Amino acid sequence: MKIVKLTPEQFDNFSSNHPLHTYYQTSAYGNLMSQEGFDPHYYGFINDQNILIGASLVLVQKLFLGYKYAYAPRGFLIDYNDMELFKTFTIMLKNYLKRIKVVFVKVDPRFVYKKYDKDLNVINDNSKMISFLESLNYVHLGFNTYFESINSRFEVISTDLGSIKDAYDSLSRNVKRSIIENNKMGISIHEGDASNIDLFYNIIKKKTKNNLTYFKNYFKCFNTQDNKIELYFAKINTKTYVNNYRYLVDKETKNNNLLNSKMQDINSYKSKNLLNKKILSDHLLQEYNDKLVDAINLYKNYPNGLIVGTCAIIVNNNEVYFLIDGYVPELKEIHTSYSLKWEIMKKYINLGYKVFNLGEITGNFSNEDNKYYGLFFSKMGFNSYVYEYPGEFDLVVNKFMYKLYYNVMHYESKRNNKKDTK
Repeated sequence: MKIVKLTPEQFDNFSSNHPLHTYYQTSAYGNLMSQEGFDPHYYGFINDQNILIGASLVLVQKLFLGYKYAYAPRGFLIDYNDMELFKTFTIMLKNYLKRIKVVFVKVDPRFVYKKYDKDLNVINDNSKMISFLESLNYVHLGFNTYFESINSRFEVISTDLGSIKDAYDSLSRNVKRSIIENNKMGISIHEGDASNIDLFYNIIKKKTKNNLTYFKNYFKCFNTQDNKIELYFAKINTKTYVNNYRYLVDKETKNNNLLNSKMQDINSYKSKNLLNKKILSDHLLQEYNDKLVDAINLYKNYPNGLIVGTCAIIVNNNEVYFLIDGYVPELKEIHTSYSLKWEIMKKYINLGYKVFNLGEITGNFSNEDNKYYGLFFSKMGFNSYVYEYPGEFDLVVNKFMYKLYYNVMHYESKRNNKKDTK
């Protein structure tokens, strides 16, 4: 067995057929990260019969004194459960990387640590892998709960949804209600292209640390046979939006008048239930009237409609990955993400796709007071499962330089903290 360098084409051929494939482990992603200062390397692991049995994109970046840092995004494409195989791979990869002065390799494997159903019952537990990796000198950096690491440890994924009817029937009541309400308010979904990247970025820029150039590079790099990036936009028909609130105002006015007439009866007036209905109706009527005023102003400013939400997806092999979405803050009451996701899912279900990765969440998903709870709640409405991964590991190649690196990093962190307190 030995480690060999692969061409991007050789690597992609292997990656596309591997059970742990992900768009992070593609030459497209390697090209993207080369724009961010990384040097992409494609390594293969071949057996004694010269058959490729493992591979990885490894992103290399300079540290100091000629030494380098490496990162294998979402881990290696290899059978982690074959312990002897993985042990041999680790030893050979370390020896290979030592020759090019790599200090350590950061790995965040995509093998499932735990899997949770919609009721948050654990239906898969692979915790034994942590101690196994540690026995091979992988330093586990902990079970972080939020977004402290390069990639979140938690993803929400929908699989094998069946037909479009089956998929729709499996949606939560909240998602169905939002989709129906969005239709009534005049929301329609449209596919964009690279010419719309500025519009897309203006909507999502408050949600990301990445700049416009980064997303433009996505379009340059993910334009291959096996990978592509697509943009979608939610557009509101402002005239329909006005008519919807006119209808709601008229409907609630009739209800309010009916309640008023009922309350003319002194005995009815004493009814607590009737009084509560009247209070609720007054509140709704005021809310609808306020919204109608806002809708009319919106129509005056945008008579031809307005883009109010957006979403970007990565299509990789049989998986549709929801990269990021966003909305216009002034109209956040319109939950465009539901309609965007549903229309995209319908399109790709028709094309035969079975895996829909709805993206990252935090691990604190059972606490409704968690500020990210809404992120979890909305994604779980698509008949989804939570996939928990083990987190980050550092495969130490040079123990002395690794210790020196972290001592320097710790010193710089303490110094910066002192500066911040002055």
